[in-house]
Amino acid sequence: MLNEILSDFYERDIRKLIEEVKLFKNEEDLWRVDGSVLMQAIAAAPCL
Repeated sequence: MLNEILSDFYERDIRKLIEEVKLFKNEEDLWRVDGSVLMQAIAAAPCL
């Protein structure tokens, strides 16, 4: 049961990621990093 729930979450998130990647018209823009990656990671995980 837990495997099925987790699988559903992973599938949902991968589908969202695919849709977001498709929004980039230029592949170079997909890989561009603006600002500090460390700060973005901290902002995404404030409990650290």
